[in-house]
Amino acid sequence: MGLLSTSFPDDEIYARTYAKIAGVFRSGNGSLMLEIWTPWIGLIAALLTTSSFIPQALKTIKTRSARDFSWPYLLLFGISVSLWALYGLLRNDGVIIGANLVTLLLILVIGAVKARHI
Repeated sequence: MGLLSTSFPDDEIYARTYAKIAGVFRSGNGSLMLEIWTPWIGLIAALLTTSSFIPQALKTIKTRSARDFSWPYLLLFGISVSLWALYGLLRNDGVIIGANLVTLLLILVIGAVKARHI
């Protein structure tokens, strides 16, 4: 099995776990219920994850201090959300794209405050 193979040792575990989770949302027409709930779960998760970073960005702007953020953290976090946005673009998933671009903007604001007050 090559490094870039699409088969992983945990595929069976993933499939069973997905089936259990999906079963929670199934009723008479199971696949329809799953199709209805899946985007909403993703949207709510994206909104909560992204909005959790907003208070820290606002505090950074208000205090004009990003001293508590290390440059490696901002760099790694910025790269990761950029890659998530690219992943969303490749999958044509607006929720992933939007949430990660907003988070990237917040990271850039914090980075700008940090750079201004070195």
